[in-house]
Amino acid sequence: IRTHPELYEIVSDHMIHGPCGLPNTRAPCMVNGKCIRCFPKKFNQATIVDQDGFPVHRRRKNGCTVQKHGIELDNRFVVPYSPHLLLKYRTHLNVERCN
Repeated sequence: IRTHPELYEIVSDHMIHGPCGLPNTRAPCMVNGKCIRCFPKKFNQATIVDQDGFPVHRRRKNGCTVQKHGIELDNRFVVPYSPHLLLKYRTHLNVERCN
């Protein structure tokens, strides 16, 4: 937050999923009581590839939160993004790199 306040603001405005789950069971992504996008994600020390070959991104438990519709959300609700592209276009850009 302190080192990149502009990026933090853009991520807060455009790259937060939800709220969904128990705080908002009527969210469009909720089917049978679960988020179809699998949010909130788990905190992870490093990015890994799961048994199905999908990336599981690093998510730091650093205490950073944002308020969305009166609900406090942390890094588990951040959609993957590219800082460079986000600062350039200032809109929702889901970016995941696989190689």
